[in-house]
Amino acid sequence: MFYDIHCHILPGIDDGARDIDESIQMARLSAQDQIEIAVATPHHIPRSNLSGRAEINKMVSNINNEIERNQIEFTVIAGQENKISDDLHRTIAAEDSLLIGCSNYILVEAPFIEFPAYIYETLGTLLEKNIRPILAHPERNQLIQQDLTILKRLKDQGILLQVNTGSFVGHYGDKTQSAAEYMLKKGIIDVVASDAHTSTGIRVPNMSEGFDIIENFSGENEALQLTSYNPHDIILGNRLP
Repeated sequence: MFYDIHCHILPGIDDGARDIDESIQMARLSAQDQIEIAVATPHHIPRSNLSGRAEINKMVSNINNEIERNQIEFTVIAGQENKISDDLHRTIAAEDSLLIGCSNYILVEAPFIEFPAYIYETLGTLLEKNIRPILAHPERNQLIQQDLTILKRLKDQGILLQVNTGSFVGHYGDKTQSAAEYMLKKGIIDVVASDAHTSTGIRVPNMSEGFDIIENFSGENEALQLTSYNPHDIILGNRLP
């Protein structure tokens, strides 16, 4: 079984599923792909009536009811993909930015082109508050692709790194694929997730596809660690090394 900690399955909230029908189709695809649990991680939308703990929890409850009604063996839990900003710790305290389920992990996203210096301070503040940041798809950041030593600094700081399955497949281009393969070879990936957005095309739930590529590169044990054991521990709130 796989556990997917990054998935845009909630309907009509961001650039993920358009409506509940697409959400249910994504759930079916997830179950077919042997994904047991996925974390719904819509993009945080500041001051939106679609953002915040109460709104997200209600949407997750609704989609799980529909999944059960359609007899799909699959479960969604609440989370969010949060842009890294200097007030992130305050929006977390206000329950506007969400952690993953009941854990102390939070999925965070950096800009795709630059990697501003304030990021290290913001993530350090979260660590001081016993909130463990997971940086989403750093392999897609253009500055990191040019300077892979940034990844070591993040790891040394205690930040967890999440790579997209699609990056290994080549869905985001050669530079992203090369960065993902470099991270795998260096053993600095903590978790792999689908970052699924749709029920068709290249951004569908595809954990098994990522597993197969990682297994070919690094063996079955590493593939299981990144797609099953580590993400499951994150969902349960267990501490990763």
